[in-house]
Amino acid sequence: MSMKGLYDMIRDDKTTMAFTSRGDVSREMWFYDMIKNSDRSPEEKKRILADMRYVGKKYGFTFREYMLFEFYRRTEEEQHEFISDKERLDLTLRMNPQSVRDLLDSKYDTYLRFKKYYKRDIERIEPGDRDKVKAFLAQYGALIAKANTDFGGYGNKVIRHGYPATPDEIADELFARFPDGFIVEELQSNHHSLKEIYPKAFNTFRIPTLRNGDKVKIFRPVLRIGAGGAEIDSALSNGGILTAVDLETGEITHARDEACHSFVTHPDTGKPIIGFRLPRWDEALELIEQMALELDDQHYGGWDIGLTEDGWKMVEGNACGMFIWQIPLCEGFRSEFEQMVHELCLESCLQS
Repeated sequence: MSMKGLYDMIRDDKTTMAFTSRGDVSREMWFYDMIKNSDRSPEEKKRILADMRYVGKKYGFTFREYMLFEFYRRTEEEQHEFISDKERLDLTLRMNPQSVRDLLDSKYDTYLRFKKYYKRDIERIEPGDRDKVKAFLAQYGALIAKANTDFGGYGNKVIRHGYPATPDEIADELFARFPDGFIVEELQSNHHSLKEIYPKAFNTFRIPTLRNGDKVKIFRPVLRIGAGGAEIDSALSNGGILTAVDLETGEITHARDEACHSFVTHPDTGKPIIGFRLPRWDEALELIEQMALELDDQHYGGWDIGLTEDGWKMVEGNACGMFIWQIPLCEGFRSEFEQMVHELCLESCLQS
């Protein structure tokens, strides 16, 4: 589903109970059935299932969110402190005009606009342009291919040095995967300290900002770490781990995946996650502030960056990026968000 499809969906109240990041109803029902088929008492199951339907109808929380945020053990007041994915999209739609959303929804247009922060080559591949694919491979030997307007890591394909296929076969594979065209990027590798935790993916950060004029608030950084042999770090599409990073120190304080498992060490490598302190953290925050000031009409940004041996590099920007930091902390932040909006005088952006 494209971002435009999500924008259309969010305005349709009939989709509230089925709404997920990709409109996947069957995925939603998996969480509902997990309770229904559990070994909890009949009374407890009845209570939780009724509560799942209630908070979905009243606040727009999906069954997935209900389980991720452990609503079954929370009061209604505590539940409401969380911001649902449906409300998040509504809020961010109001905070950024269509021009900003159109720009950031295109990975290639974002690259052209923010090129100085990417520090690598990215090319757009039109349908059937095999020669451009082969030329990119000849120049760099490795790449990552992505749909230009998709999100969450869905469909991304990594081609490493020594990939067991000819350039023609690789082109065939990529066009079969992305018949409408795609982008290719120089494949990046993490700073050695992050590689030690999980070496098979380029582990990236989501760092959100609110901005009004020349004032920028950076908040709730998240490091995404790959897991299970996946070459993409996404928790949404590849079972990765989401970690909460202390804004002041760059230290990881919490780690959790979308299956509600918490981690102290990485399940694949055994390396410590909790307590790990990111190197060059001040540079990351400086980069995020610079990026947040680039687009005059943008009030909310979800910025993705990665740390390499050569320093921090931009991965992409998001006009309506998911509030994923609620997952590793299992903590709502409505009051904090409203306070930041007030401090930046952004209330008018949220008015209908």
